[in-house]
Amino acid sequence: MQLNNNTIFMFKKRCIFVSVICMLLTSCNTLEQKSTTAEISYSEGSSLSIPGYDGYDINHRHPVVFNYKKNGGIHTAIYLVRQTDPFWIDKYENIDNKTVKVDSIAVPEEVFMGIHQNINDFAVIGLDSFMIQPSYTASNAKNIFYEFSKNHIKLYELPNIHKNKTFIIANMNMNPINFEKNIGVGRLMYLEGNGDANAFVDTVCKYNALVKFNLNDSSVEFFDEYDDVLCERKIGNIFIQLKRRLINQQSIITLSPFKQEFHIFDGDKMKVKKFNFEEFDEHHFNMNDSQKEMWVNDYFVSLMYNPFTHKYYVLMFEGGNYIEPDDFIKKPKQKRRYTLLIFNESLDLESKLNFNDNISEIYTGRLFPSPKGVFLRKQLGRNYEIQEFIIQ
Repeated sequence: MQLNNNTIFMFKKRCIFVSVICMLLTSCNTLEQKSTTAEISYSEGSSLSIPGYDGYDINHRHPVVFNYKKNGGIHTAIYLVRQTDPFWIDKYENIDNKTVKVDSIAVPEEVFMGIHQNINDFAVIGLDSFMIQPSYTASNAKNIFYEFSKNHIKLYELPNIHKNKTFIIANMNMNPINFEKNIGVGRLMYLEGNGDANAFVDTVCKYNALVKFNLNDSSVEFFDEYDDVLCERKIGNIFIQLKRRLINQQSIITLSPFKQEFHIFDGDKMKVKKFNFEEFDEHHFNMNDSQKEMWVNDYFVSLMYNPFTHKYYVLMFEGGNYIEPDDFIKKPKQKRRYTLLIFNESLDLESKLNFNDNISEIYTGRLFPSPKGVFLRKQLGRNYEIQEFIIQ
């Protein structure tokens, strides 16, 4: 059968039209795939539980998780400054699926500087090796750190004056320190004003937000700034706005709770690495209710690098409906939801893990590295527990 020119022309036109439609559909599917973060699964690994530890009434910091290599495997230990007797650090490990106290290490009396009721910070810097920052009252607002183990003790004192203002290296959670290089990073707090929340915002927004310190030469370097969420007082609850931070090798990486971008500091250079997570919702600011602001907004609550999996993990709190308190309910119980974001070593967002309601309600918003993923901590009554989540 012979086709005339007009028939051939119409056939080609239809072919082109179909091809264009297919290309558009393929393009849309590709865009949709690129804009959706892959969801992954998990399995539960080992857990360590310390009975009788009341984490809601502490004087000597929370337990610290430490992973170390031994006999070709990776082991996890929990170190805890004994609450009833702070001159001892107890060490726990998981043996035959039971949490066992395996050692107790004496704490030198001088690290408390005469005040034994409290310390500011407690870090594990190596196997059975520690660092304690005495309370600010004991040190008279000096930046003092004590490094010690069973066989040695060493004192570090850093400057505490910047722009004619007295400052201290403060903490919300443990200040991250790379102890191979003795480099650390901490949040700044300037000792001026009346010490209330407004004075704190004024000082950290007037000066730098963080300080990098070198214990070897007692040098300090001020860097990074808080964004307008804090400095313009767009939200009242300041404690969820403080920058997340970590050290990986020589680089310091920070993350604002409300911005989808990392600030990477390497020497005197700063690089911004943005990411886009589709579930990160629009913020609700200027609500004049700090509790409601905290529960209805999405924000990042924990940042961690795991040297065993070579991944960065960010725990995100997903805001939801707020139960308005009435005259009989001062602090209404709120449902919460956590999402774990997984980044590769280039800080590219690779995948997500949406925790279910039960896990989100039981566990608190703090990540610890595990040999195969992350530990989350929970506390029910007077039992402290960390549970490993193995990322698939």
